[in-house]
Amino acid sequence: MDNIGAKGEDIAARYLTKRGYQILRRNYWTKFGEIDLICKDPTGTLIFIEVKTLVSDLGTIDRLSPEDNMSRWKLHKLQRICQFFANRYTTLVERNGWQIDLIAITIDQGTSKLKHYRNIY
Repeated sequence: MDNIGAKGEDIAARYLTKRGYQILRRNYWTKFGEIDLICKDPTGTLIFIEVKTLVSDLGTIDRLSPEDNMSRWKLHKLQRICQFFANRYTTLVERNGWQIDLIAITIDQGTSKLKHYRNIY
């Protein structure tokens, strides 16, 4: 993972922890690919978090957004990875189920802006 990705995941993990989420895994790999963060929300639902981070030191970030990097193909692939995890760890999902969230982080001139999209799939 690159430094930008790691920084974005650190920002996302802090954001989630402050809101009562319990981080269970970071950078979980399967034969299908990787899940950035796996956590439980305050209600006990298993949440798979995809973190997209975009950095610009030029102040020209207005035309781009981290969400633009989440294609339909990537979302489908992420769903397969999450289903693989849920099938393997059924006790984590049997009560409250699971969902996929997207956290989009923009870092511009040293400040970060975070958007949390819940239940995107």
